[in-house]
Amino acid sequence: MILDLKYEARDVPQRITSRAGIDAWFEQATKGLNNFQKALIRSRWATMEELMSAGERKQRIIASIIQDFALKRA
Repeated sequence: MILDLKYEARDVPQRITSRAGIDAWFEQATKGLNNFQKALIRSRWATMEELMSAGERKQRIIASIIQDFALKRA
């Protein structure tokens, strides 16, 4: 049996625009954790956020993708 694939396109925002929205999501996602656990997750998130937004990192990713496409052309 083959089923049809149904796809609903969505516009997903890529920028962080609302600190209040992030805080609300964090509280919901960490419900049931104690303050120490929440602080630990927040500190890890802050480090990850800095890493993911680093310009140099983005440039290395772009260069890697370009190289990959150049080597694996179909």
